Amino acid sequence: MQSYLRPFSTVNLIEFFCENYWNLLKYWIFTYIFLEYAITRNQRYTNRARSDCLINTNGNTCSVVGNNDADGDIIIPSSIVYESKEYKIINISKDAFKQSYIKSIQFTPDSEIQIIDEHAFDLSFIENIKLPPHLTKICCYAFNNCKYLEMVEFPPDSELQIIGEHAFDSSFFEDIKFPPHLTKIGCYAFYKCKNLKTVEFPSGSELQTIEERAFSESSIEKIIIPSQVIQIKDSAFLNCMFLNSVEFEQNS
Repeated sequence: MQSYLRPFSTVNLIEFFCENYWNLLKYWIFTYIFLEYAITRNQRYTNRARSDCLINTNGNTCSVVGNNDADGDIIIPSSIVYESKEYKIINISKDAFKQSYIKSIQFTPDSEIQIIDEHAFDLSFIENIKLPPHLTKICCYAFNNCKYLEMVEFPPDSELQIIGEHAFDSSFFEDIKFPPHLTKIGCYAFYKCKNLKTVEFPSGSELQTIEERAFSESSIEKIIIPSQVIQIKDSAFLNCMFLNSVEFEQNS
């Protein structure tokens, strides 16, 4: 019986490499890239786990430190347990998710978050966020230049009082309904929100101040100013080219 096998020699090996050079090279490159990605990703999540929260042992509270390498959907619980002690999460720290690839942030129903600090989500890829009820302040530049942010939602029982300067500068959402206890909209807060068309304030709004250029260069079409407003500062609605109706509530 004829055999189809032949002895494997050095000549055969050279021929094999010559014939399959490009395929082998592509295989080695792919393997290298895959291993590099796997190692980097593992390090990223390891680092994120180590730097999630900063604990204040005196007050039994902690802050979300976050990680610029975070991505996808993030869920922030109301508290963490460390060495058998519970620590309430009360704020998201400065730069926590700046320039990160996160898509959304979710908070548990019993969230105790009170402050979103400066630049917390600045230049991130976040697409939507439903803010927790006990939040009282969104600091300056918190969501600045979030080009993919299409939805910002406040709960009906929101305790939010202050939206800081440049907080949502150049974001992408089309409408926003403000919570009742909001008292101040900072300068440039919604500056260059080119898609922003609809702005609503609830009945009994406690808003008092709309600062400089707060809505300038946005696309809002109509606004009803709440009766408690006592200051609308310079250029608050400058270059709002589509704004065709401004009304003031009775007893303004």
